[in-house]
Amino acid sequence: MKNSTDKSIMEMLCSRTKVLKEFEKTYYSENLNGSYQYGDFESNFKFDINGCKVGVTSLNAVWLCGLGDDKELFIGIDQITNSQSFLSDCDIKIIASHIGYDLLTEAEGKYAKETT
Repeated sequence: MKNSTDKSIMEMLCSRTKVLKEFEKTYYSENLNGSYQYGDFESNFKFDINGCKVGVTSLNAVWLCGLGDDKELFIGIDQITNSQSFLSDCDIKIIASHIGYDLLTEAEGKYAKETT
């Protein structure tokens, strides 16, 4: 983090999903034997299905959601780039998110479509 203000903002954002993310980290770390990568705002999974490596990135957008967020949501560019190296050896890559690109800010939606 650049400074204490940035750190405080990040802590506040992470606090909204802390209990769920701690459960997730413990559960998948114990059960997926190295085929799981934890992130505060993304989770990555690898599966071998009949010799085909399948990678799944689960993006978290709830950390910055409100009720009237049409065209105002962020998934965060880092969520996608943080996932790429872990899933680089996968034959098939899937991104899962509970929001559609059409609900993102214009800049985020454009970047997400170009990157994925």
